[in-house]
Amino acid sequence: FDSNTGPVHVFVQEHECTGELDRLAVIDIVSTLAKTNEWQDRVCSDEILSNGWLRMGNASQPKLKSAILHSVAQVLSSSLEKIDDDNAGIRILDTFDKVNHQHHQGDNNNNIGSIHGALDLLLQKFAKSPFEEIRLGTFEVLEMIASLQGRLLLLHGDCLEFLLLSSSTEFTKEGKEAKHDIIKALVTTEKNKQPMQILLSDELIQKFNDLMKKGPHSVPTISWELATE
Repeated sequence: FDSNTGPVHVFVQEHECTGELDRLAVIDIVSTLAKTNEWQDRVCSDEILSNGWLRMGNASQPKLKSAILHSVAQVLSSSLEKIDDDNAGIRILDTFDKVNHQHHQGDNNNNIGSIHGALDLLLQKFAKSPFEEIRLGTFEVLEMIASLQGRLLLLHGDCLEFLLLSSSTEFTKEGKEAKHDIIKALVTTEKNKQPMQILLSDELIQKFNDLMKKGPHSVPTISWELATE
């Protein structure tokens, strides 16, 4: 595709609702465009392109939901190269929330902001899916958020419980390892150090460091009182 959105619109509209393979093709093409500086803002502001790529409501199969989540993680990963961009990844999360809360009004019980809303979907819904491929896709997105915008996770009320209190609810080897990768990204990313020192107690920071050192198959024990200090 060239820089003209017309041909991309036609492709998305002809293929997004015609079957699983066609929808996968739409997800692949639009997310690939979204990795580029030239197209990312255009994809996020274009309703046809953003819906074709990110809309979870019409993705009935776990494989499709997983593919969407994986593609979001890949686009966020491409933002890791923009080291000096404090807003890296924000536009993608904002668009993910707008597209999906538009089609899942019942899931949006707050008006705190679209980034908070995107994390609501990820932490409260998809991370708790009974389908492993959806959970793994969610963990991959959260790992990228931890690397890009760790402060957003620290500011979300469900994040500490998700990372510190509910590891025993993930029973698969791959899931435990993916969840541990989120903690590793949060702890080892340089720009997260100051937000962690400001937002978390010394005891809680130590818990994160201990979890990272113990590895993905340890079972953390922490009181809720400590987590909410």
